[in-house]
Order: sequence, then C-alpha cells, then structure tokens
Amino acid sequence: MQKSSALNQDIRRALQGFSLLQPEGLATALEHIRVEYDSLPTTMGDLPEGHLAHQVSRAIGILAITCRWVQAVVKAELDAGRFVAAGKAQARILLSELKSQTIGFSNTRGSLVSWLNAVCELDDPMHFERVVAEFGHVPLPVFYFASVDPYAGIKRIREEMSTRANNRSDDPGESGQQRPEPAGRVIKVLFEVDGAPWATPQAVRSMVQYDVAARVQVLEWPRDMEWVEVDFLSTQDPQLYVVPKYRWTRTEVESSSAKKGGLLFKFAQSLQSEPIALATRARFLAANDARMLSATVIGHANLQIRALDQSSYPVLTRYPMIDIQIPKILEEVRNSLPDLRPSDYDDFMNCMVILGRYAGMVQQTGVFKGKDVDEKRDFQQHLLQHLRMQLGPDVHEEETLAGGRLDLRFRNVVIELKVEHSVKDRSKLRTKYVRQPAQYSASGVPVSVVCILDMTEKLHPPSNVANNITLESPALHGYDAATPAYPSKVAVVIIDGNLRSPSSYS
Repeated sequence: MQKSSALNQDIRRALQGFSLLQPEGLATALEHIRVEYDSLPTTMGDLPEGHLAHQVSRAIGILAITCRWVQAVVKAELDAGRFVAAGKAQARILLSELKSQTIGFSNTRGSLVSWLNAVCELDDPMHFERVVAEFGHVPLPVFYFASVDPYAGIKRIREEMSTRANNRSDDPGESGQQRPEPAGRVIKVLFEVDGAPWATPQAVRSMVQYDVAARVQVLEWPRDMEWVEVDFLSTQDPQLYVVPKYRWTRTEVESSSAKKGGLLFKFAQSLQSEPIALATRARFLAANDARMLSATVIGHANLQIRALDQSSYPVLTRYPMIDIQIPKILEEVRNSLPDLRPSDYDDFMNCMVILGRYAGMVQQTGVFKGKDVDEKRDFQQHLLQHLRMQLGPDVHEEETLAGGRLDLRFRNVVIELKVEHSVKDRSKLRTKYVRQPAQYSASGVPVSVVCILDMTEKLHPPSNVANNITLESPALHGYDAATPAYPSKVAVVIIDGNLRSPSSYS
C-alpha cells in the first residue's frame, strides 16, 4: 500500500509543477513514475487489480508521450507530430479495452475513458494544460498487499521449539509465549444490489427491500479463527434502516461463496441532503465467538446510499439504472454551479427526469423501430407531446435565440434535438452535438440538454439506457487553459431507435 500511495503522490506533485514553457520536466517525471508503476501488476498476477494497475501505467505513458509532443512543438522540431500520433493511437487501444470491461473500479475506469477521449481530440498544444488538469482528477487506485512467506510455518515451529526450550517450567501452562497474530489482517469485500455491482452512490427506494449479495477474499487467516463476519456501521438511527450481517466459514470463503441479506430504509431523503454513509466492518471469529480479531476492509469499504421516494426526491423515472445515473448528474451540476437559482435547478432536474423516462420508454417499446424518422415531423413532435403531458404549457418549440431556432425549451432550459443516421460512437456523438446547446444557453442559465435519437444500424444489442445519459462540459471560447466561474454544462441523452427484434441476435 505504501508504494502505490507514494507513486500516486508523486504523480500529483508532477502534475502540479507542469508548465507549457518547460514540458520536459513533466515528461521525465512521468516516465520515471511509470517504470515504478509497472512493477505493481507483477505482484498481483491475474487479479482485476493487476489489470487496472497496468492500464493506469499505460495512461501515464500516454500522458508522457503527448507531453513530449508539446516539448517538440515548443522547440520547433519538424517531426513533432509523431509523438501526438503515437499518443492518440495508444489512447484508442486503451479506450477499447476499458469500454469492454464492466466489472469493478467504475470511478477510475469512467474517469480514464473521459480523459482518453480528451487525448484523442487533442490537436493544439495550448489545450494540453486542460488534458493535464483532467488527468489530475482521475481517482488513482490504492493497492493493498500482503506478503506471504512460504516458509513461515517451518520458521514458526522452530521459534516455538526454541521458546519452549528456553522457558521450561514445572507448570505446563508456562511452557512458552503465545505467537503474535499476523499484522496484515486484510479482507476484501464486494457487494451487489439485486445482481448489479454496488454503485456510488447507490439509489434505493424507501420502504422497499433489496437483496444485497456479498463476497469476501481473505489474504491470510489468523490462527484459530473459524469465521469471517461482515456488517455495517452508520451514524443513522438504527431504528430507521435494516442492513444485513454476513458470516462465512473458511471453506465458504475459499470457494468464493456469496451470502445474501436484505437492505431496507424506512425513510426518504430530501433533495439537498448528502448520501447516507455506511462503513463496512469485517472481523475474524473463533469457535463459539470466544475470540474476535478486527480486520482492514478493502474493496467496498465505505458505501454511499440515496434513499428516495417521489415526494422527497422527485427524480424517479421508475427505471432503476437511470435513477442511479440522474442523481449523479444533478450532484455534479450543483457542485459546479453553486450559484444556479433553485428554480432553474428544479427545472433542469424535471427535464432530466422526464427525458430519462422517455429514453427508457423508447428503448422498452421500440417506438422508432425500423422507421425512417424525420427530426422535426416525427422525433420532435413525439417528444414534445410527451413533455407537455408531464410538464404542461411551459414547454415551447421553434423559438428564435442567438441567431438560430430552438427545437424545444422548458422555461429557461434549452432542449436541442438531433437524429443521427451515421455516427454510433458515443464519444463522437457527444463531441459533435454539445456546442450548439451551449451557445443557446450562453445568455441564460448555463445548463442545457441535447437529445440524440440514434437511428444507426444496430449490429449489437443496445447498452443499458443509463450509459447514454451523461453530463458534458464543452470547451468555451477564451477559456482554453482555464475553467470559467460559470462553466457550461450540457446533459446528453442518447436514445436508441431503429432497434432490432431481440430474437434476431440469436
């Protein structure tokens, strides 16, 4: 753990010292750090943590090589472009790998994907500071290690024999000193809610019980311990919630057996409240609970929950994964635009709820299945009816603003619509369409929405709708190397149309 933490601190220090006038300093520091980082995966074998460490190491290398590009441009070298070309090629390969992974480390993987997209779009050295700053926001993982001596058992026997020889007594109970327990008591704990990995934060509905499955891995069992017990600690009144407690035998742990329990919250949170915090506690227990040893928890050590209902937290679309994604977007808007008027925040929130519900409905029912869809005649009119049924007469269409014509507007929130027939790549779609709503909102509230109906051919089944609802920060004129006090935030809702029959994939 000390090595990975120290390397992460070295990376932060190197990024903070970056200057466009002297980019070689950052490049050299990153190249040295990558050499050290490359040694981490070799200690983890084929574990998921090892793959993640290798991917982070490659990302460090990509940042270093693009830094060399800036250095070459500053020095007017003729072949400077080879560095950025290599960096983009490596970024696309790593992007493909990260997007194909769906298990674990969602925060780090998601941040890396966003950063790699920025690298792929890099074409001006003056924008490199933004790429460096974005890498600084990637939550770098901290790895825990337990070294195991294969000869520990033999050494222990020799030590006990030596101790008995040196401490012989007439009292058999004084024949030697008890061996101290190993210091590295570490238990890895992972949770799933109704079959899906625990999200951060995890959205649940109040007064609804959820199945929470838990799995544990033990690096080293302390002597005479027969059970592992896992439960939760919280500052909340225990009368207001029900959380499970789990127990495994040593055999069950070694067979990766999952244990299930019920999770229930009897209250709902308000819109402005912070997520509920649960700390995971793990212990080793001896037979008959005669002795207990606490352990360090890694993995899902600190959990966050939002307990929701329609009256106290009106962001429920009834589509479970969308109800996890939309609160994340709202929280990011609230953190990045703290001075946004509450009424405008509420209007944006209502738009996201209705549009999220609409995206789920279209994918579930196949409204635009196999149709030749016209943007104005079909998509805009269909969505307009849906919005007005739930938001009322404040939904307007075809207004003039900033020299152009708005598609839709709910009070101060602009909603731009697009129908896409050729581009399916999500990153390219977002990049292509976020600038127009950002310009429309430049003279009003800095939050807007773009809805994209993807009518491209579906060679593969569509992803979960929540993957297609994101919040983007488009580049703004005059702020290439700085973040404005009031950044523009554009929510992108990509809706899968032109769906195939599920049986056609068989």
